[in-house]
Amino acid sequence: MGLGKSLQVVTIAHTVLKNRLCLMDRVLVVCPVSTIFNWINEFKLWLPTSSVVKVYEMVNSKDNPSRTGVLRSWMESGGVMVIGYEMYRILTDKTNPKINVEDRVVITCSLVDPGPELVVCDEGHTLKNEKSASNISTRQRITLTGTPIQNNLLEYHAMVQFVKPLLLGTAAHFTDFFAKHINNGQSARASGFP
Repeated sequence: MGLGKSLQVVTIAHTVLKNRLCLMDRVLVVCPVSTIFNWINEFKLWLPTSSVVKVYEMVNSKDNPSRTGVLRSWMESGGVMVIGYEMYRILTDKTNPKINVEDRVVITCSLVDPGPELVVCDEGHTLKNEKSASNISTRQRITLTGTPIQNNLLEYHAMVQFVKPLLLGTAAHFTDFFAKHINNGQSARASGFP
């Protein structure tokens, strides 16, 4: 906390949305549900004029047609969409029987493929595995966290994999070449030599 992660995201969102050279119209911020209003307040604090960057949320949308309406407005007008991880998961679950075909098309187009031009995952360490957000087509990705290694090193791998696939190799490669040695080094008997 207090490192300025939110301000940096507000700044980059404003920059890419307002600079026509960036060719970006939509930014998606995926975050824990408890921080949605914090994000909205950060945008209001740093960009107080609503015409600067429009910010959308679906907290008050209680059914899929109204959520689809918010997504449609975001797609047409551009700006920033702030959504919780769980809502993102529910809406993008292709097996969810509560989403009709017409709504599914809008949801898929706005959130998955092609999706927004930039995705920001707040508390990125919550991406516990590679499948957590693997369906997003967006290539411009940012992960924010103050605790990059919370439980184990494979969660760190999943977070980096989301931002830059295969930068650290496959999960098996990462485990063999990095995680195993780091974990062994934490042993009381570790000598510091291989």
